[in-house]
Amino acid sequence: MLTQYFALLAIGSLGTAAGVASSWPFPGARRWWAQQLKPWALPAAAVVAVVTLIGSLYLSEVLNYVPCRLCWIQRAFAYPLAFILPTAVAFRKPKLHIVAAPLSILGALVSGYHIAIERFPSLEGSGSCDPTNPCSLVWIRHYGFVTIPVMALAAFLLQLALLTISRTDTP
Repeated sequence: MLTQYFALLAIGSLGTAAGVASSWPFPGARRWWAQQLKPWALPAAAVVAVVTLIGSLYLSEVLNYVPCRLCWIQRAFAYPLAFILPTAVAFRKPKLHIVAAPLSILGALVSGYHIAIERFPSLEGSGSCDPTNPCSLVWIRHYGFVTIPVMALAAFLLQLALLTISRTDTP
């Protein structure tokens, strides 16, 4: 099923984002990431954004998974990135990271909260989500932990890592 493919992409994205983040305090490692990925970082972030958009629409329009309120908020941060980042690449406007990075950060925060609600439904409260479509509902789970909010978090974190690399000066 295609959702397994998305789950594998999410795991790879989480691994790459974790590798970038954990090596960032070390100048040699930071330089290595920048040398290896800088030319491709912004285009790769654009691809991640477009795949996120396509995956999101696939889940709701093809598989008929109804997005909850937190999913809609995550989409509000993710969908503009699918237009901003390809525009930044096409018109060579890397400074659009000024808009893209905050969207990725805010989307990651909402995704993290959504993951917490999935794991601990009592956090949902009485008025935060729709009782007929709660945010704690898990539509898919692959490899024991990859759910839709985990996929969203992975995309936001990878975009943020790639945007950081794209702005890094290499000696």
